[in-house]
Amino acid sequence: MALFCTLHISDVAAQYAIVATGSTGTGSGGTIAFSVGQVVYTSLSGSSNSVGEGVQQPYEVSEVVAVEENNFFPDLLIYPNPAIDQIVMTLTQIDGISYSMYDALGKLIQSQLLVSTVTSIDMSSLCPATYFITLTGSHANSNTYKIIKN
Repeated sequence: MALFCTLHISDVAAQYAIVATGSTGTGSGGTIAFSVGQVVYTSLSGSSNSVGEGVQQPYEVSEVVAVEENNFFPDLLIYPNPAIDQIVMTLTQIDGISYSMYDALGKLIQSQLLVSTVTSIDMSSLCPATYFITLTGSHANSNTYKIIKN
């Protein structure tokens, strides 16, 4: 005597998603499970409420085609970078040009009008970090340069 068993499953629905993170929240009104990073969602509506499953924020895809870079000081040299105790800036035309040095939080460290085509900036008292030097010309033209202090 042979015994055959047949398993028949119909109308089965399952969700599958690769997500960044998720969790479950419980409150007096019920329990909800959510995920972050799910790209497909389903909306269910009732007579007095609705539920949206999954992520409902729009995704925006953009492509940068070109970046216009204005170099108002093409003959500027800043060296050495990374620096240890000082940096040197050389610039052939200094009329009305000033520099400002900022830390990574945007705090002004020092600022000065250039008085020589070769300018040394003392960094010995500064902590090792990343700093930014902004050169500003007489016509409000400016460029910012990243300096690393070891």
